[in-house]
Amino acid sequence: MRRKVFVFILILFTVVLVACSDDDEKTNDVIEERSIPVEVTEVIQEDFIVEKSLTGRVEPKDMTPVMLEMSGEISELNVKNGDRVEEDDVIAKMKTQVGEIDIKAPTSGEVTELSAKEDVLVSNEEPLAILLDLDELSITFAVTNKVRELFGKDETYKVTVEDKEYDMEIDTIHKLPDDTGLYPVDATIKNKDEKVLPGMIGKVFLPEKRHEEVIVLPTEAIVEESEGSFVYTVENDRAKKVEITVVDAQTDVTAVEGDLSEDDEVVINGQLTLSDGSKVDVVKEENES
Repeated sequence: MRRKVFVFILILFTVVLVACSDDDEKTNDVIEERSIPVEVTEVIQEDFIVEKSLTGRVEPKDMTPVMLEMSGEISELNVKNGDRVEEDDVIAKMKTQVGEIDIKAPTSGEVTELSAKEDVLVSNEEPLAILLDLDELSITFAVTNKVRELFGKDETYKVTVEDKEYDMEIDTIHKLPDDTGLYPVDATIKNKDEKVLPGMIGKVFLPEKRHEEVIVLPTEAIVEESEGSFVYTVENDRAKKVEITVVDAQTDVTAVEGDLSEDDEVVINGQLTLSDGSKVDVVKEENES
């Protein structure tokens, strides 16, 4: 009987010992805190300029028709569409009732809308061709009165067409609205390399507001919740939640106010998994060496 009791007590002790060991392992798992990988960038303080983006369609500034004095038959055609001609170049010869005459370019430009062929009759009621001047092109922006006031007459701006910048000079800032209720602003694009073509879209950025010496953060760093906006900074491998107030914003960067200092490290990737005091492991961005 005593032997059975002893065996039972021994088994019970073993079970309790194993259970305690499991509890200790679980406790150790809880104590071992996991570090959350994050990417950071430094806070900067600078002037923050809010820009207004405007788009307009590029159009020919000068289109000169090649008109005929009389009808006749084209006996010789010296150009084709896309050719560049200078003023007074002979672009064709034509047989008429008064004999063969030269058809000269009335101005310099690029030949377009030419459909005539040799030995074919042409009328003097329609242009033989159109000469385009591509050295300077026109672009018009339709804007509100508030935006209209941002432009300066005869001022030069940078306009982007197909990822390349060109000089753009303001010609006319209209005071009467068009049919849409917006005010046209006409400008000229300098196009010396003739890379810009009619029909392309130009984009210009106008400085609309300036905030002097404010904290500027990447927009992606900001977390917004119902109670407000905040960011996480990193101090001693710990995340610190810092409440902020948004002053103004662009797509990529935002001006803010808050308990932040220049050169503070603010989290830009991984912040959605953090809470105040979380242990973090700062990693470099993939494109950094």
